Parts: sequence; C-alpha cells; structure tokens
Amino acid sequence: MQQKSLKDTVTALVDAHDMLPAAGQVPVVLMVSGGSDSVALARLLPALYPQHSYTILHINHQLRGEAAEKDELFVIHLAQELELPCEVRHIDISALAAKTGDNLEQAGRAARYREANTLLDTLCEQAGVELSQGRIVTAHTLDDRVETFFMRTIVGGGASGLSSIPQVNGRVIRPLLACTREGLQIHAGTWREDATNTDTSKLRAFVRHELIPLAKTRNPELLHTVERTLDVLGSEAAFVEQQALELLVRASESTMTNSSTTHEPLARSFAALTAAEGGECGWDAGELRLDAGTLFSADSVLVRRVIREACRWVMPQMERITYEHIANISDNGKRVGFVTDIPGAKTVANEYGTLVFRRLDSTKDPVGSMWSLTLDEGVSHGLPDGRAIGFSRLEPQQFADDPVGFARTYATATRVFIDGDALAARGGTLTVGGLRTGDRMCPLGMNGRHKLVSDLLVDCKVPRRKRAELLKVCTQTDGEDQMVWLIDVCLDDRYKVSAETTSMFSIIVS
Repeated sequence: MQQKSLKDTVTALVDAHDMLPAAGQVPVVLMVSGGSDSVALARLLPALYPQHSYTILHINHQLRGEAAEKDELFVIHLAQELELPCEVRHIDISALAAKTGDNLEQAGRAARYREANTLLDTLCEQAGVELSQGRIVTAHTLDDRVETFFMRTIVGGGASGLSSIPQVNGRVIRPLLACTREGLQIHAGTWREDATNTDTSKLRAFVRHELIPLAKTRNPELLHTVERTLDVLGSEAAFVEQQALELLVRASESTMTNSSTTHEPLARSFAALTAAEGGECGWDAGELRLDAGTLFSADSVLVRRVIREACRWVMPQMERITYEHIANISDNGKRVGFVTDIPGAKTVANEYGTLVFRRLDSTKDPVGSMWSLTLDEGVSHGLPDGRAIGFSRLEPQQFADDPVGFARTYATATRVFIDGDALAARGGTLTVGGLRTGDRMCPLGMNGRHKLVSDLLVDCKVPRRKRAELLKVCTQTDGEDQMVWLIDVCLDDRYKVSAETTSMFSIIVS
C-alpha cells in the first residue's frame, strides 16, 4: 500500500511540473550517492518512466576514505542489478574547496552539478537529442526541503530562499520532493549510510536530528504543514520574480536605444539574459547597464530583486552577494556618482543615470595573462569565469568510420575535437590560461598560416570588452606554448581531425 502511494506521489509531482519530456529515449542522469533516497530514486523512476535512457552518476568526493570506496562499489553493483549504465567521477573536494574558498558542502554541490551537466551534454550529443531536453535527477525529499527551510531561517534569507528547494531548475528535476525519507527507505531496500550525516556540529545535521524532532513534538504533521507553507512562499516568490524580470527587461532595453548593434529581445529568464552580447550596452563580458530612472521608479521589493540578480550575474560563481551589498545599492544607487564594490572584483556605479555593473577596471584582464593550469585527462577543472573544462579520450568505435563527420556533427563553440596523434607529437600535455600580448595561432581553415590572435579577434568581431575574458588551451613544443584552441572562438588548424585520424580527444567547456 505504501509503495503504491509512493508511486502515486511521484507521478503526480512529475506530471504537475512537466518534469520529463513526452518524447522517449531522452538521456536522464540519475545522481546516486548510495543513500536511501538516491537508491529509491534509481529503483523507482526508471520503473515508472521506462521510455527514457537512464545513466547513473556517482561522485566520489574522496573525503571519507574506505567508506567512500565502499559507497562507490555499492552504487556500481546497484547499477549492474538495475541494468543501467554507471559513470563514476573522483573529485578531491577538499582541494577544490581550498582553491575556491567555499566550504566542503558548497564545493561538493558545485562539482556534482558541473559533472552531471557535462555528462548530460555528452549523452544528449551522442543520442542526437537537444541539450535542453536532457534531465538531471536528484533525490531531494520533503525532509530535505523542510530542513533547508529551517537552515535558511536560521542564517537568514528572502522569500525565494525560504521557499526552499524548487521542483524544477532548468534541466534539474526533483521528482521525490513530495516524498518523505521514511517512505523512501521502505522502497530502497538496502543502502549506504553516511556517518557524517549525524554530526550535529554541521547545520543540516543539527536541524535534522535536533530541531525538527523537537518541533514534531508540538506538531507530528510538521513536514506536511511546512510543505504547504513553502508552496505558498514559492508561488508568491515566483510572482515577484516575474515582476522583477519585466522590470529588468525594461531597464536594460532602455539603455540600448543608442546602440549600433541590433539586439535580440532579452529572454524571459534571468539565466538566459545574454542577448545583448556584442553591443555597447546590456550584457557583455560580465557587464550590465540599467537605466537608473526606470529601475528606481519601481517598488523597492522589485528593485532589490533586480539588483540581487544583476550582481549575481556579473559575479564569479564562487563569490556570494550579501544583504548589505544589495541594501547599499538599492538605497543609494539612484544618486549620480554613486560607486561601490561587490565581491569578485566587480563594481556598481551610477554613471549619469545609468547603473553599471562591471569589473573594477575594465581595461585589465580579470583572468590574468599569467594564470594557467594543467588539464588532467578525465578530470573536470574549474575556470575563473565559473565554468568548467574537461579533457577526455574518445573510444575509436565512436568515430571510426567517419572521424571528420563525427567532429563536425558534435563540435560547438564550447566543445572541440582534436587529433590525438597531433597532440602526442607535441608532448601530449594540455594547459589552459589567459591570453598574452603577441599570442599567435594557425586558425582552422588557414592551412597552417599563422595569425596574431589580436587580429583574429578583430576579424571574428569579438567585442573588445570580451577579449580580455578569453582563455586559450595550449600544449608545449620546444619549451614554448603552442595554441590548440582559443575557447569560444577557434580551433588551431594543426590539431584538426582528419580522415586519417585514429585517435581523438574531446575538450569541452560547460
């Protein structure tokens, strides 16, 4: 009876939020840690919606030694039992957190989603499915949703934050969000228990093991009571967000009237506001320009929301905007001459009635020409702009009959394929770094002729302010860097895939 009720709960939520595409054979990545919730997810969703193509993804955070290795083996065996493909990634979260300044939980979460998105992109391309159709599925439950609400209540947050975990966020779906952890454990059977989940020095464990049980002594139906409250908060926050989005569009469109570039209308989504690329106004290389009169004539609730999203958009992913930053800009930003700094080496200034969000010094390279890192095959590396880069070898059967056709079909501005023998002949090691004055390359299609990168960027009409953000992938030949790929722009002709290619690598930025 419990099992049927659980299935009904899941299907009702999936259908209500259109979580899964109607078409079959859509790639779906199941994020499985080995805990009861994710094990139940792996057993439940493919059984309820068998028309899709599921792959289990397990991330070994390398934090718990032998226990983590046992978690990994458990998930691999679970995938074999369910006859599902399984991908495992090893990420040193401690090292990653030390590098980004995030705590372990933040670093782990960012790494998991980065790996899931990279894997899903690859699966969609292999299946010939639009990237937007693929899905990443997490096993968040009603318990997680309520815990997150109490955690954000303790540390502070606005309505959108207090409404807790969303059912759908882009390609990420959470079909178990209306299910209790207790109910899922019945369906999971056996699972692995993470001992760190009981460490009440951590906020989530404190909320889970101390605060919520105490609150349940006053209200045994606490989870469902809070669920109803969160649904109300979520719908009200969505209404405010839509109003703020319309204000953001009006304020940014009004700065484009003198631009010589034709702009597409700004997309109706904060996450897609990139349409003004290449012009003198609007979104471009981490800069946003808003008409201060239009913005500050609106209600203060909407003004704060727009400022928050504008700051988050131009800031590096690892930085955090605070209430104090938002309040300062909303209270004082209408004054011409106002200037303030925000995290991530960014500044907000009112320049003669235009509120501009940009780098502290737009003439300097925020990446730094001396910045570089070495790429490891099969490992995802974080980039200064918040994206990630991965470098992996392809199996010959993936491209054997037509390497050129394969490369042309799946290559994009953020994914290229290179000839493995050409790379091996020049050392086989790849690095990624910022551009330097005098950089040269042999652009694809120029039959080995060299060209200054600065001239290439002019020919490609790359906006001047965006050029300082560009990164290059290189290999070393005779002690000197030789460019392999100018990311987002052009592949070097010397590394192109040919009809004779027998070894191929993929480099992807996501």
